[in-house]
Amino acid sequence: MIPGLFVSGTGTGVGKTCVGRGLARALRRHAVAVAAIKPFETDVNPVARDALALARACDRPHLAVAAGLYRVPPPLAPYAATLEGHPPPPPLDTLARCIRGLGEGAFPIVEGAGGLLVPVSATTDVADLAAVLRFPLLLVSRDGLGVLSHTLTAFEAARARALPLCAIVLTSFGLRDTSAATNRRILQERVPGIPVLAFPEVPGIDALDGAAGDAALADAADAAGLTALVRSQLPASPAHASRRR
Repeated sequence: MIPGLFVSGTGTGVGKTCVGRGLARALRRHAVAVAAIKPFETDVNPVARDALALARACDRPHLAVAAGLYRVPPPLAPYAATLEGHPPPPPLDTLARCIRGLGEGAFPIVEGAGGLLVPVSATTDVADLAAVLRFPLLLVSRDGLGVLSHTLTAFEAARARALPLCAIVLTSFGLRDTSAATNRRILQERVPGIPVLAFPEVPGIDALDGAAGDAALADAADAAGLTALVRSQLPASPAHASRRR
């Protein structure tokens, strides 16, 4: 049983928010209450776009603007933004308490910033928040040339910190090269016991409005087998039940 998920990736722009949106909306179809939260977001001018997309997908838009989460204007790692004179993020234990409070009575899906080792402070990084929360990782990677090394490096980093890995999700938004013919097979060989799922491309996702985009991404989460995988590991608790929407 898993108490929540921490969605990380091999870097920025690999599709974490799309996967998180799709999973949140797909779980809601199955009467699961979800709280999708992005604790760190930079490049906020003035809207935290990824946080808002996640929050709307779980029908809890207030989660994007909740007090206690980290939001700054420059598109930098949190520690880099601090060095540029912006306020530092809250201590990780404080941030974890905030996330738990926001996710009370629901299944929390927490999206990290960039990859696992993005610096949050001089001594901490995104992986440290995952460790404090004790949520298993959902690792998102772009299914193209370079994904093997990037994914296996992230896998080794997670293993070195004893962070459990729920699954690897390969995305292909607008990406096409010949490596995709063998990437998934090789990763399955290198990380035995960890599901490696192929998240289908959603044509025209950028042009779809919020609700239509969420629905299309939920279909992709179902097709990838991600929804079924997560549902099979949900706690058998009424706290995660909601009315079907």
